[in-house]
Amino acid sequence: MNHPEIELDEEYRKKMLTAFKTENDEPLKSEDVDDPSREINYYSFSDFDPNTGYLYYANYARNEGVCITYWNQTDGNKLVGISKSYEEHPSSQEIEFYVLRKDGLFVMVSKYRILPSLRNIDYLDLDKLKERNINPDSLINAYYRNHDLYYIFPEEGKNIRVISQILTSDGYDGEFSEYELGSVIELIWDDGKFKKGGFVD
Repeated sequence: MNHPEIELDEEYRKKMLTAFKTENDEPLKSEDVDDPSREINYYSFSDFDPNTGYLYYANYARNEGVCITYWNQTDGNKLVGISKSYEEHPSSQEIEFYVLRKDGLFVMVSKYRILPSLRNIDYLDLDKLKERNINPDSLINAYYRNHDLYYIFPEEGKNIRVISQILTSDGYDGEFSEYELGSVIELIWDDGKFKKGGFVD
């Protein structure tokens, strides 16, 4: 997903940068603030919607993109999701979840308690593979093992979409198209966790 950079006026950019620190947890120097090309922990906020809680920003020093959003639970707590992806390894992604409790405590929870189990094999028609005497595990190991699933947090609504990256990559020429069920699975919000939905693409 492309995130166009928000254009900030110069004074606001300097004011924003003074709120951050370097990777060594040191305050930014004045020359760092004056020169955005210097290798500092420079953040660019490109998408923010206070109504939905969705925030996306880029960390240029680490070549990473970070998405943060939250979901309101009926018990008054908030589930906070953080997704990090990296320019050098676009197929890799780190996902963390926290619960912001009503008493103000911020508690990390395992993503395995929040997300249903999904694998690349869930995107393939197993019955058709068996009809052709193709071992699905062999197919996965041969073509899919270096392509992780990619989770997209919602900018609107509550559901997460999960993309099979090999089926949407630029180099994919459709050699498995006859076995594909779809390339995007939707995860349905279920008050504190998500359950597996159907294909949306």
